[in-house]
Order: sequence, then structure tokens, then C-alpha cells
Amino acid sequence: MPAKSRPTKLSHAAGSAAAETLTKPRVGLHRSATDQRVSSGRRAEKLASQVAARIERQVIKMGWPEGKVLGREPDLIQKHQVSRQVMREAIRLLEFHGVAHMRRGPAGGLVVSRPDSDNLARSVALFLEHARVTHEQILSLRMLLELHCVDRVIDSLDDAGVQAIRAAAADESKRRPTDPFQEYGKLHRLLPELARDPALVLFIHILRVLSTERMSDEQHAQFFARHHKHYCRELEAIADAIVARDKGAARAHMRTHLQRIDQLLR
Repeated sequence: MPAKSRPTKLSHAAGSAAAETLTKPRVGLHRSATDQRVSSGRRAEKLASQVAARIERQVIKMGWPEGKVLGREPDLIQKHQVSRQVMREAIRLLEFHGVAHMRRGPAGGLVVSRPDSDNLARSVALFLEHARVTHEQILSLRMLLELHCVDRVIDSLDDAGVQAIRAAAADESKRRPTDPFQEYGKLHRLLPELARDPALVLFIHILRVLSTERMSDEQHAQFFARHHKHYCRELEAIADAIVARDKGAARAHMRTHLQRIDQLLR
């Protein structure tokens, strides 16, 4: 009779290893499924960004027709050949950037928005704070932009502009030292508009927001307790020089005025 074989230690070890393999969690497969979900999510985000950018270009090419309905969600999904998830993420991006918003109701759809310059200015100002922009850098840039703005206003000044400048200067002179600093600066807001330069309007606005964000109520009270009369006189002098179309005097008064504001920020 053939001898009966006995299990060896080797075969016992192999059996244990096989059993362990069968009972061990399939970690690799789980990771692969997770990676696939992450990869799919990233592809959806990238596609949503591309759709949003495409719609942005469309709005710009159309001349930014504020209030125009670009289409309802089902129509946009069909037009751009994407899923509802991707389309809704694209709409969220458009709303975040102030390009368009979704309006509900029978006459609803994706509507071209008017960008909010205040939100944009605050975002850029916060970025510059994070970048640790210095008082000297703020003053230098304000000097460059606002002196250039004075020149542009004088070059294109008309009767309506003269009246607006005089009204803004008169409003500034009525301010009291206890008024919030944010209520000052009407003349600074007006001049870039009179220069008819949207870039100047935005950049000077950003620098003004950055300036006011750095000032506490105590700093405001202390500064205007000492300098309120000088502050108002400087603005009147700037307005008078611009109305007289005297660039040299207007630039000199604006430079002195900005230097005084810089004292407030320190």
C-alpha cells in the first residue's frame, strides 16, 4: 500500500497564508475606488471652471448686458453638454465672481449681474494686508494714482464737473470730527469718476478701503481732533485749484493732503 502522506510544516504555513489572504481587507481595491472618486470630482471641478470661463467670455463679447437672461438651467446643460452637477458648480463660480446669478421663477434663468466693486475692493485690500503691504507703499501708490487723476480731471473738466467738485468740497466741510472716517472722502471718490477711467476708479477705491481698514475708532478721533480744520481746508484748496485748472497747485495740495492722511495710518 502506498504510504499515507502527512501534512508538512510547509503546507501548513501555506494554508495559513492563503487563509490570511482571503480574510484580509482588500485595502488596495478600496484605495483605488477612493482615488477614482477623487479623480472624478477633480474632473468635474475642472469642467465647471471651463464652462464658467466660456460663459464669462460670452458675457464680455456681448458687451456685459446687465440683466440679460442667458438661459434656464436645462437649456444651459444641453448647450454646454454637461451634467447638472457640473452646471450648478459653474453657476456657483459665476455668482462668486459677480458675472451672473440664477433667478428663480417663470422669467428666471442665469442673469448677467453687475459686478460689486465694493466686494472686489475689500478682497484685494485683504490680500494686500496678507502680503504685508507697508504704509510707505500705500502712500507711494496713492500719490501716483491720485496725482495722475488730478491731471486727467483738469484736462477734461466741464461745467457739470465743476459743479460736482464744488458740491463734494462743500459736503466735506460739513463733516464733524466725530463722523466715521468712512463718510469722509467724497471728493476722492468723485475725481476718478470725473476722469472717466474705470481702472482709476477701482484702484483708488481699493487703496481707500485698505487705508480705512487700518484705522481704529480711537485713531480717527485723535487725528480729527487735531487736524479736522486742516483736512477740510486742504480739500477746499484741491477743489479750488482743479476748478481753476491749475495743475501745479492742485498736485501740490493733493500731495500735502495725502501725506496728512498717511499720518493717520501710522
